[in-house]
Amino acid sequence: MVMVNLSLGWRQRLAVLQYQRGLLFIQHMAYAPAIAAFSRALRWHPHQAQVYIMRGMAHACDNALAAACADYDRAIALLPGDRRAHSKRALLRYRQGDEAGALADWAIALAGQPLGGNAESYFTRALLHLQHQDHGAALADLDQAIALDGNHARAYLQRGNLRQRLGDRPGASPGLGAGDFQ
Repeated sequence: MVMVNLSLGWRQRLAVLQYQRGLLFIQHMAYAPAIAAFSRALRWHPHQAQVYIMRGMAHACDNALAAACADYDRAIALLPGDRRAHSKRALLRYRQGDEAGALADWAIALAGQPLGGNAESYFTRALLHLQHQDHGAALADLDQAIALDGNHARAYLQRGNLRQRLGDRPGASPGLGAGDFQ
């Protein structure tokens, strides 16, 4: 067996190639090959938080929730303020029933300016607020989800239902109207 000492530049190139392969596999919902490709990328370049996030997403899609959480933990260890990693881990923690952990991650992920494309985090956090009867916080998160994604039908429906439950019938109508989906 011949050992080849590759320069860091080659290692990075190989890692990028494997990362790109993993992305292609995810697009085709082939999660096991995606996980393998991301793992190879991490073997060549182990300090890339983005690769851990993507491998965590593939694990989560493959229902390997503990492995997904470990990857999100590693991404956060590499980049503690990474809002995307916190957002992904919050959704996973919510799915696992860890409400306190989910809220802690969402506090970091959703702090400051809204993260574009993060409507699902606001929506899911709103559901958690609704479970705890915190209607004001739920309404604020539903409004933010709709602001980020004007076609988020579930957010419109939940907001309309919540406003109706709170006795705001005029406010409930826009949340349920077809005119909102433009």
